[in-house]
Amino acid sequence: MISNLIPAHITSWLIQVRSIYREQHQVADCKSYPVMEMDFPIAKKIRKQLKSMVKASDTGYLGPMPAVAENLALFAKRRWNWEIDTIFGKDQKSFLLTIVEMRTKYTIIRKIANKESATVKAEIDKIMAETGIVIKTMTSDNGGEFAEHAAISKAYNFDWYFCHPFCSGERGLNENTNGLIRDFLPKGTDFNLISDEEILEIQNNLNRRPRKALKFKRPVYLFVELWAEAVNQNHQQT
Repeated sequence: MISNLIPAHITSWLIQVRSIYREQHQVADCKSYPVMEMDFPIAKKIRKQLKSMVKASDTGYLGPMPAVAENLALFAKRRWNWEIDTIFGKDQKSFLLTIVEMRTKYTIIRKIANKESATVKAEIDKIMAETGIVIKTMTSDNGGEFAEHAAISKAYNFDWYFCHPFCSGERGLNENTNGLIRDFLPKGTDFNLISDEEILEIQNNLNRRPRKALKFKRPVYLFVELWAEAVNQNHQQT
C-alpha cells in the first residue's frame, strides 16, 4: 500500500489516521496524549520496524525525572536556557549532538560515536571544558541517551527539563535547527565521513546567518553580547 503512494499521499494518510485517533481520544494537551496504537497489519509492521531500530543503549532507565518544563516560552526570553538533541546519520551508525541557546539561537554541533548516555555525558563535559558556556536550564526529549541528566546537571549546577512524551514541538527551536542542519547533511548522510572541520563550518554558518526571528540579527553577535553581560555581572559581584 505505502510503496504505491507518493510522499504527499503518505502524509495525508497519516494525518487522517492521527485525526481519527485524536477524535476518539480527546486530550487537553500533550501531557496526556497516549501512544498511538492501531490494530491493522500495516501499523503493526511499522511499529515492529521502529522498535527494531532502537538500540538497547537508548532504552535505559532515565532515573528520577524532574518536572516537565511547563512554560517554555519564558525560557526563550531569559538567558542561558538551552535545548539539546541528537541526530542520526546513515543506518543510525553515526550521530550528531546539537545544543541551541533559546534566546540567541546560538548553536553547538558535535559528532559523537554513538547515542549511549555515557558518550553524550562525555561530550557535554568536553563542551563545557572547551567553551565555558553558562547553562541555567537544559531541555531534552525522553531519549535514553540523556540518562545521565542528573549527574550532568549536578556537576554544572543547572536544572534539566524534559518535554512531554511525543511532544517534540516543545523543543521547537532545536527541531527547527536540526532541520537547518539537514540542509547541509541530508538524511542518509554518513557523519563518519564528515570531518570535525566541516561540522564546525556548518555550525559557524548557522550562527552567522541573520535570522528573521531575531529581527535579522546574527546568533553569534547576540551570543557575544550575552556573554559580555555575564562577564560584567561577575565583575560587579566581585
